[in-house]
Amino acid sequence: GVESLLCIPLHSGQKTVGYLIFETVRTARAWPDETITPLRLMGEIFVGALRRKRAEENLAESQRRLLQAQKMEAVGTLAGGIAHDFNNQLTVMLGNARFLQAEVAGNADLSDAVADLKRAAEHCAKVGIILADTKFELGLDPDGTLVLGDEACTPDSSRFWPADKYA
Repeated sequence: GVESLLCIPLHSGQKTVGYLIFETVRTARAWPDETITPLRLMGEIFVGALRRKRAEENLAESQRRLLQAQKMEAVGTLAGGIAHDFNNQLTVMLGNARFLQAEVAGNADLSDAVADLKRAAEHCAKVGIILADTKFELGLDPDGTLVLGDEACTPDSSRFWPADKYA
């Protein structure tokens, strides 16, 4: 069995975070201060190294999250630009729809389709609505990684926003 035991607590602030344990099994031993003092110092160095490692890991995690936030901000700025571009293109769509109406006048199906396009574009322009979602969805996966997904086209009215309220 154990003949003698030395247990040195490891402290981080006011909290005990572990112990350095030394034992002898063959003969009993006295642990003089000349032995205990360097072992305590070794324990303090060990705890300091653990704190530094945790601080480095926390910093790396913070940097990773900051990079993800910066990516999301950049994509949001891009999405805002796309919505702005779409609103600018509304004028082009209306002009082309008017031109197409004259070109497809003899084809009832095409004339109806162009009329629908023109009517939808005119309505959006009249009420100041823009397409604010270009069918891309952004999010973070369980690991906190930014994910850009392509969603299926659905008649989701939340994709349309008043032009003057969209930033």
